Amino acid sequence: MAAPNSPPGPAPVAQMYDDEMDVDDRDDGSGNNSNGSSDGTNKDNDNDSDYLSGNTSESESSDDEPAEPADWSVVGVDYLATKEALDAIGERRSRPPTPPTPPGKPSRPGIHPPPERTPLTGVKTFQQWIPYWSDPKWNDAYYTFDEDGKETELAEVPPLDKQRPALLPKDALRNPTHYAKRFGIHAHQSDGRSRMSPTISTTRRAQLSHVQETLTGRKDYVTIHDAGILLRGADPTLTYAETFTSLLTANKGNAEQFEGCRQLLEMLEEDQAWQQAAFYNVTTDEKAAHDAHSDDPNPVEYDLEGPVHPLFSRSQWLSEETRGDTEENPRLCYNLYGNRGEWCAQNDAVWEVLQPALQLATRFVPACHRIFEAMLCVESRRRVDPSRIPDNGITENKGNWIYFTTNYDRSPGSASRNPEQLGAPHMAVLDFYGFSLYETVQKFLTDRLRLQLYSSAEAWKKGENLTIKDVVWGTTSSSGAEDPGAAGITIFLGAEMIWPLLMPEFTPKEKASCTMMIVATLLHEVAHSFVRALEFILDIARVDNHDPSSPLFGQRREVLVALRGLRAELDSDLEPFYEDEPIQEAGFAYENAILGGTLNSAFMGFGVMYNHSIMMPIALQLETWPSYEPFPHLDTPTTLKDYPLPVDSISTLLPSETYTKFFRQAFWQTEHAKYGYRALNLKPDNGALTVLNRRFLRMKDLIRVFGRTHGNWLLEALRFMKKLGHGLLHAYCSELMGEKMEFVWVRKRFHQECKVWKVRTRAFDKVLDKINSGRAELSAIWQAIHLPEADKLAKIANHNQLYQEALSRGENPVGGQLDWHTYHFRLRVQFSNAFNSLIMSHRDMHHHLLHEIRCIQTMVVDYVQQALSNRQTLHDRYVGPLYRIIEEDLEPSVQDTISSLDRLRTDLNASGSLSAEDDDTIQRIRTFLQLDLNHLAKSKFFLSEDNVVVDNLLWEGELETIPRGRAKKKSQTMKRMATKELCRAPPVVRRLVDKFLDIIEINKDEARKEDAARTRDGLMDAIKRDMKPVEPRKRGQKGGKPFWLLPTPTESPEPTGAMFARPGAGRDVRPWQAAPAPPPQQRGLLFGQPNAIAEPTPPISPAAGPNFAQRYANTPTAFPRAREGESVLRPGSSSSGSTPGVDNADVPAFDLKGGDDVGFGGGPRKPGWGPFGTAWCDSRTVSEELHREGVKTPGFGSVFGRKGDGKKG
Repeated sequence: MAAPNSPPGPAPVAQMYDDEMDVDDRDDGSGNNSNGSSDGTNKDNDNDSDYLSGNTSESESSDDEPAEPADWSVVGVDYLATKEALDAIGERRSRPPTPPTPPGKPSRPGIHPPPERTPLTGVKTFQQWIPYWSDPKWNDAYYTFDEDGKETELAEVPPLDKQRPALLPKDALRNPTHYAKRFGIHAHQSDGRSRMSPTISTTRRAQLSHVQETLTGRKDYVTIHDAGILLRGADPTLTYAETFTSLLTANKGNAEQFEGCRQLLEMLEEDQAWQQAAFYNVTTDEKAAHDAHSDDPNPVEYDLEGPVHPLFSRSQWLSEETRGDTEENPRLCYNLYGNRGEWCAQNDAVWEVLQPALQLATRFVPACHRIFEAMLCVESRRRVDPSRIPDNGITENKGNWIYFTTNYDRSPGSASRNPEQLGAPHMAVLDFYGFSLYETVQKFLTDRLRLQLYSSAEAWKKGENLTIKDVVWGTTSSSGAEDPGAAGITIFLGAEMIWPLLMPEFTPKEKASCTMMIVATLLHEVAHSFVRALEFILDIARVDNHDPSSPLFGQRREVLVALRGLRAELDSDLEPFYEDEPIQEAGFAYENAILGGTLNSAFMGFGVMYNHSIMMPIALQLETWPSYEPFPHLDTPTTLKDYPLPVDSISTLLPSETYTKFFRQAFWQTEHAKYGYRALNLKPDNGALTVLNRRFLRMKDLIRVFGRTHGNWLLEALRFMKKLGHGLLHAYCSELMGEKMEFVWVRKRFHQECKVWKVRTRAFDKVLDKINSGRAELSAIWQAIHLPEADKLAKIANHNQLYQEALSRGENPVGGQLDWHTYHFRLRVQFSNAFNSLIMSHRDMHHHLLHEIRCIQTMVVDYVQQALSNRQTLHDRYVGPLYRIIEEDLEPSVQDTISSLDRLRTDLNASGSLSAEDDDTIQRIRTFLQLDLNHLAKSKFFLSEDNVVVDNLLWEGELETIPRGRAKKKSQTMKRMATKELCRAPPVVRRLVDKFLDIIEINKDEARKEDAARTRDGLMDAIKRDMKPVEPRKRGQKGGKPFWLLPTPTESPEPTGAMFARPGAGRDVRPWQAAPAPPPQQRGLLFGQPNAIAEPTPPISPAAGPNFAQRYANTPTAFPRAREGESVLRPGSSSSGSTPGVDNADVPAFDLKGGDDVGFGGGPRKPGWGPFGTAWCDSRTVSEELHREGVKTPGFGSVFGRKGDGKKG
């Protein structure tokens, strides 16, 4: 008989033990764990009752005895209310159809098994799950291992592995936000948030004690819109906290609403500062405002069709049938959204989502650039000048370092005409016997190139205290050169790029970003395989006997001898360099030649965040190449020494339109047909944000300031902070340490940067040469078009005569005979091609100038923060020459180019040959170059004025993020966040920070004495002893009560952003037209300049005062976690100084600005007003935002949405 409160429908299906997953909704994983379904879906039917109740019974019902539904009243669950609540928040979906049960296999409801595999000998027991948290047995608290067939708890999960995308079934219990499904639920957030949600676009609210009349209607909460209305007309010199305090003092309105708005803004400001600290000073709002990352649910237009390139066809992909027999060669599996399968091209689901990437790669390979062809042929190889090879370079074959170029001749007999070409005598022999090495290499690739999926983070090992330190999206391996029949090349692609394509939670633009990353990685590895294929053929020639399986079977002995001679000449320690690039990396060389830089995930960061964000390329950035060198003052063994590398890594966040246009056939038929491979350049012309990664830290400078012993200890301490998961403390302490060595660091950086100027000057000269040659070519064609008729007829007759003479000699001339119409048609086509090429050369000039301005900007930001005496030192050696480069080289060239564009437009317009499209193109290029002049003029002004500070720096648009990067960690916001992080940290981390602050306050003399008295080995032993209690097996233990306070610094760091006296009058006129700064909302910023540098970085300092707990209770996020079953609510209007769930004796009394009369946010604490019972929540419980988060995503049939439909609907 059914229970009175049983759900309608069939009986719940009992779960199987091997499919159970942990459903604990707490971060630390302590306490009892309830088990639930692991099939990755939220099921909208009655069979999900066991998931809701935690029932893990294995009782079965036979055909003769009908099963009784579970008695829900016994477990205290109201089924109808629960179902209605889950339906309302959009977290329940229909159960996917259960596949038919194969004979002899148990039923697993809702689970899609992996594809059928060919039976092999051996037991397929070794599996690796990608991503690793999709393992059905994954537990966020600890690792488990099978020992003698029994699961055994061995070690706790390291901190850096715990925060993962909240996409497992158990995560639904924590109600994760849209961004938590990508970046994970933050360890200190109990509301399902990641702290990465946009602060503006996502509606959040502060709950009031009761329904009341607010500025935006009658409701029981306030939002950012209420706060915005209150801040209208406020004094711009006051912070928002000071503004609300003044309103409270004047009794202008409801105090509870004022307090709610103030704390709401404080929480949003902290989230914004956290995002800047995590992602190179760029907030999520800015990425959304510049379309670098989008949660737009509308489909991306995609209409590419046709067969894929033979190199990428399905037959080229290796089968995974041989995997799974050993631990070193496991099966690669996934368990995502209720679907289980194997990472291989034989899996139809995986193969289908790869199709857009393969279609796009098919179009990139023959993209009119000669670099791929140059990689395949010997005629492009040249020898590197020995004077360019570093003295400490690899020496075995030092004289044989090779580079390849696209300026080569592959016609018959080219070897005799190009003496600089390598292997000319041997190539002559090959030509004599009719052997085409170029075609042989191509056939070898077609027959022997294979593709396979693998893990981009193979270094991660379960149970070992390791984490994801780096991502290798793809790799290429080759083997078997000594055995011609087995020789082959294999390209491996990381499944971490592909798994978001299988998830409906990701938006079409995010999937398009992942697809573009797959394309770039695949072509990167194809470039390596092309270079290796040529070397393979030459290596195979060394073998004496060639059977029919050999690519050189049947070749004459003279051909094999010639190939061996070529191999001897091309023998090198390294892969060949590309033209004058200083680093030999064929993959990046290809990316830079075609895309304008190297592609990477836009969620790379400073390490404050857990590293899983870099494993999802759901947004992209274009990085400069050649890349920066962490130790640029050294000649690295594989870098050419006459090409200094940059000291900063400057990248550009890519708007999605820069690459989603590639998925439209119309782009390839129009823009690509018009501009060729140069249309594939991903560098945005404007509107993109710049991110700056600065890692220029020399050990020599660290020793100069702190001494060798202390310098090594500081680096070791920072490494442990990050390893233990305290990225915020790591970033904050790094900034404190950096301030102590500010001038030394900046001076050395300027010294290295000036070495790069000559490299950028050469590159700029090449751009100017292309523009000048393009002008000359266009002018010559223009004159040919306007020749007198008699001259044209003479040219036609001369061409036809030469054509007939070639035919009479038995040749096959190209071009055919000319008549009047054909002659004019060819001239028009030549003129159009020359004009388009000239336009793209001007665009290249704009991109070069934009990069130059960004490099100058980083120096300006450093320069204006120095004391006046330090500025003088920098000006004499570096800033003065930089000023002259701008004034004497860059500005005149840009002005001349703008003038030539104006003349070209005038001439074409006068002759009636200027179309509306071409006119618009010229005007756009001219506008971009004029903006570049504007930026250069500003840079000159900032370098010449003595009283400029960081707050005065204003570069519009894409250049505004670099000055903020030097300012962000120096705000009170970051200090407040670091203080909270320290309060949550275990005792060992507190001791670590305590010692760290002690050391950075030691002056130079004391450092030298300490350095003489202590050895490096002894200090390393001390730090290892301090770290011993935090081994993985012991990290889960509670650390006990805080028992210490940080020391008060003896002296404050020297201010670096103070105003300086103006040396004289008459310098107020700025050399550019002033424009008002755009409002913060248009720039994607909630707070206009929240991080201005007015003071040095505030150290984390103690303060006495019994009211800390009460003041802390007024902040939006209290670090004491709520006890089980409690909410973290602020108390009522009492001033008792206690917080629910918080023991004041356990909370160290930190003060942020000093004094008992100072509130936690910095404003005065007025007696009599305090907490108003406000509880924090957000708008994810309202239907309109949940509808946005629960957008329906199309299935595998169309990866990006409706095929061919790019319209929003």
